[in-house]
Amino acid sequence: MSDFPRILLGIALDPTDRATLRTCAALGARLGATHVSLLHAVRPPADLDEEAVRLLMTERQTLSQRAVAEAQVTLGDAVTVQARVVEGKPATVVLRTAHEEHYDLVALGRSTYGPGSRLGSDAGAIVRKAPCSVLAVPHGADPSLGKVLVPVDFSARSAEAIETALRILWASESPHLVITHLYEVHSAYGRTGRTEEEADAAQRAVAMERWTSFAKQFDFGEVHLELRFEGAHTSHILNSHHARQMLALIDAAEPDLIVISSQGRSNAAGVLLGSMAARLVAEADRSLLILRRPGDNVGLIEALMRL
Repeated sequence: MSDFPRILLGIALDPTDRATLRTCAALGARLGATHVSLLHAVRPPADLDEEAVRLLMTERQTLSQRAVAEAQVTLGDAVTVQARVVEGKPATVVLRTAHEEHYDLVALGRSTYGPGSRLGSDAGAIVRKAPCSVLAVPHGADPSLGKVLVPVDFSARSAEAIETALRILWASESPHLVITHLYEVHSAYGRTGRTEEEADAAQRAVAMERWTSFAKQFDFGEVHLELRFEGAHTSHILNSHHARQMLALIDAAEPDLIVISSQGRSNAAGVLLGSMAARLVAEADRSLLILRRPGDNVGLIEALMRL
């Protein structure tokens, strides 16, 4: 179960910040936020002289204070809000700050590049290497969070994701939880004399049985539960086809938020966990909360060396 008392909110000082702030406020109110720090990183062009850089930093400081006022209204008086402007590469600044000051969640916006919502290189690095959980919000995201999707592989980590999703949903008027799962359909099914349809049906039955047992640990209350399970051939697991398959499930479900763990089982059931989470962040046009335990990720020095 995750709580986020201390949130580091990366801001661009542009209109994309509003969606990130509103979603962060809705999430923080449900998961115990008490302190939000707005962080804006600046990389001045190399051809600027010292005076021009000083003026640029002063301008950004003024804008950041305006952002604090807006954030305070959005977050409410129970949350302490502060802001800072730091010179440096955005990914490096955010990762270092999150690590050194022990934040529980890094929240950032996602800009739109052509068709669909894509993360820039800095945001992508933050998602992959942050020492804590990460919330990625696309421009124009719905902050209501009334419909949450959780990909599961029946691991303890996916159980944590469901518990977190339920805490988010219990504050909603019409809570709706979508559970997605890709179950294995072995490519050698033909050797058993089964057709592909028979093999799929057999593995689906196994997956549903596992879900029935797994789900007993949760109190769903008044939450509307929707299951979206699909078969995935083991000969193609973790390739682009199955990434697209899960993305199609997500698009069809149209959730306000996706909650996943940064780690899971290594087999087909965990296709969206671990390394696939980064691809989901880059390609799914939905707000995404990646849950990460302290120590899950690489050390800060190693992370910064890889940027």
